[in-house]
Amino acid sequence: MPEEQESDAQAQQVAELFEQHRAAVFAYLARMTRDAALAEEVTQETFLKVYAARAKLPGIENARAWIFRIAINTCSTTLKRNRRFRWLNFEDAEGEGARSANDSQRQLMEHDAVERALGALSEEYRAPLLLFGHYGFHVAEIADMLGISEGAVKTRVYRAKEMFIRAYRQGEVE
Repeated sequence: MPEEQESDAQAQQVAELFEQHRAAVFAYLARMTRDAALAEEVTQETFLKVYAARAKLPGIENARAWIFRIAINTCSTTLKRNRRFRWLNFEDAEGEGARSANDSQRQLMEHDAVERALGALSEEYRAPLLLFGHYGFHVAEIADMLGISEGAVKTRVYRAKEMFIRAYRQGEVE
C-alpha cells in the first residue's frame, strides 16, 4: 500500500509539473521544430517520458531543467528520425506574442526579420540562444540539458548572438 501511495503522489507531481511547464516546453519546441503540430507531438512525448521516469522525481533538484533536457533530447531524436527541420514564426507560442488585428506593417516586418535571423542559426546555436536568452536558464543548466560543457554553452551563446545580429542586419538591408 505505501508503494501505491508513493506512485499516486509521483503521478500527482507529474500532473503539477505538466501544468507548470507544458506551455514553456511547447513554445521552445515550436521554435526548434518550426512546426506547431510536431511541437505538440514532441511535447506530449516529453511528458510521457517524464511520467515514465516519475520514480526519479524525488532525486531531481531542478525539475524544470530536467524536463527541458528530456524535451531537447526528444526533439533532437524526432528531428533526426523525421529528417526534417521546418521554420515556424518566432512568436511566443504561449500567446504572449500573438498578433492583434491592429499590428502595424513595421511590427510585421520586424517579426519577419527576427524569424529569418533565427532561422539562419543551426540547431547547435539556436538551442542554447533560446534557452539562455528567452527562457532564462543559467549556463550550468543549459550545459546539463545539452550535455556539453559550460564553456561550450558560453561560446555557443556568444557566437549565436553574433550570428543572429549579422543575419538580422542582412535582412534589414534587403
